[in-house]
Amino acid sequence: MQTLYFVLALLLCDIISSSNLKSYHLSGYTNTWNIVFALAAYIAVPFLLLFSLKYEGIGNMNLYWNVISTICVYLIAVYFFGESVTHTQFVGILLALLGIFLIIISGKKNN
Repeated sequence: MQTLYFVLALLLCDIISSSNLKSYHLSGYTNTWNIVFALAAYIAVPFLLLFSLKYEGIGNMNLYWNVISTICVYLIAVYFFGESVTHTQFVGILLALLGIFLIIISGKKNN
């Protein structure tokens, strides 16, 4: 359960930083508060990863964070910024989710 909390915290940092950087770009590089919020979120990441090592290995933790973050950032990009996802990218996202599922299932069998 602790792993989930750290993944969610890392995900929140990614969403804050990515959306603020995109907003900064769309503002014509004028809204410096977007950079401040993105920087603050990025500064928290190494500390969250460090503390998460108490509950999960770095390989699995990084995989969970990266895949879930990629999916959430894609959703934000599509729904809030009007970007699109190709069929190939969508298949890649599904395969990444399948990879996480297989790792979680194999971990439960080994415990």
